[in-house]
Amino acid sequence: MKILKLIEKVTFVASTIVTVVALTLLSMLDTTLPISGVILPYFVFGTGFAVLILLVGTFLRFVKHRPTSLVGDALTVGVNAVVFSVALAAIISINTVVDVSIIVALVGTIIYIASCLVRFIIFIVNKVNNVEGSDDPEKDPAIQNVLKWKALKEDGIISEEEFEAKRVKLLHLEKKELKK
Repeated sequence: MKILKLIEKVTFVASTIVTVVALTLLSMLDTTLPISGVILPYFVFGTGFAVLILLVGTFLRFVKHRPTSLVGDALTVGVNAVVFSVALAAIISINTVVDVSIIVALVGTIIYIASCLVRFIIFIVNKVNNVEGSDDPEKDPAIQNVLKWKALKEDGIISEEEFEAKRVKLLHLEKKELKK
């Protein structure tokens, strides 16, 4: 499982790097798109903004806070979808010569799709193995950690208060304040 998670992270970061390179090339070197004059600065600004969104999304994707990670996922999916559609439109266009930036953009989105597939496989494996939300205490890592801390308490290594604080933290329980 650790190897799958490593592959997912490496492919995700690689797709971000390749897509940033593609967007940079697209804004600097691309002669395939029929933009010039007044529209060109807006196009360059748009690709720069897409790079910024992609980098922020990538950073948020690796935050431990689940809702923030989902925002990062949404941002990266959005940018990759736009990059893929622009690259595909440029390839399909009859009067367009395929530029290196278009090829790099397609490679970046293909790597991103591979990252998503690996993440999906990890999700399925976790569901099959019932890693999250297990009803069996022997399979639940949080309960196993609590049992280890309980053994430390019983051996006199930690106090009852230390054990209780760790148990509340590991099981994500809220401490109920004592009423006076």
